[in-house]
Amino acid sequence: MKKFERKNGFTLVEMLVSVAVIVLITGIFLANYRASSQRADLIFAAQQMASDIRLAENYSLGLVNYGEGNFPIGGWGFYIDKSNNKYYIFADVDGDKSYTASPSEADKTKSAKEVIFPANIVVDSIQYGANFETSSEVLNITFLPPDPTVYIVGTKYYNAKIVLKDVRNGLTKEIDINFFGLIEVK
Repeated sequence: MKKFERKNGFTLVEMLVSVAVIVLITGIFLANYRASSQRADLIFAAQQMASDIRLAENYSLGLVNYGEGNFPIGGWGFYIDKSNNKYYIFADVDGDKSYTASPSEADKTKSAKEVIFPANIVVDSIQYGANFETSSEVLNITFLPPDPTVYIVGTKYYNAKIVLKDVRNGLTKEIDINFFGLIEVK
């Protein structure tokens, strides 16, 4: 009797199944990669904004000077304008607890840093007040040392909420700032 010899290798069916599994896994990976890349833009923008608000607070706590070596009498602040998708870190040299969008020589409020959001990220809403009862197009937050004392829209004991939105997928991230100066990204 003749014994069957076993040949090493794959059958055509085994090869087709292997290729189909590889194609399926690759497709799932590429779909998840694209979605996570879109989420990453929103997360990065929210984290950068929270970090920059903390930067203004740290400038105030650290008594960082602005311009000609003087500490700004109004402290350091954060200003955001919903209509133009920008925010600013500013030195409040005139002490009015607000930022002027187009500073002139007569207005001594100066921007230390300007940040423009990516094209797909927009400011969805801005709310402030003791219980977020007021909506607005703009928001001023200033920090005065030594605690720091936090002024949201020129008032102590207010809280603020900024919601960023990715227009491609509708995802949102919320940045909360309370009157103690704590900043949280949700």
